[in-house]
Amino acid sequence: MFWLLKLWGWKIDPHTPVGVKKAVVIMGPHTSNWDFIIGKIAFSQYKIEGRFLIKSELFFPPLGWFLKWLGGIPVNRKANNNFTDQAVSYFDNNETMFMVFTPEGTRKYNPNWKKG
Repeated sequence: MFWLLKLWGWKIDPHTPVGVKKAVVIMGPHTSNWDFIIGKIAFSQYKIEGRFLIKSELFFPPLGWFLKWLGGIPVNRKANNNFTDQAVSYFDNNETMFMVFTPEGTRKYNPNWKKG
């Protein structure tokens, strides 16, 4: 599927990160639903299982099962639920973890990323 990225004009560094087992991946700007597909293809190029934060409203059957299978992590954006502690738990409980954050949390253009 790497050929799709080339077709769409993307260039992926061919060097796989050596010795990196855990990382926070910041992706921005998140302006399209295609971002997820492009990200999954890029992660597969590196043979890395990425985990992606996705709004919890999308986790209903059968879509929710599919999103979890792809590496989706449901996030309730309406509640102040200390997600940082949950994220730390994911890293502590997994030997390898590549968690993707989209700071602005929306697909709309926003020149200022959310803080917090």
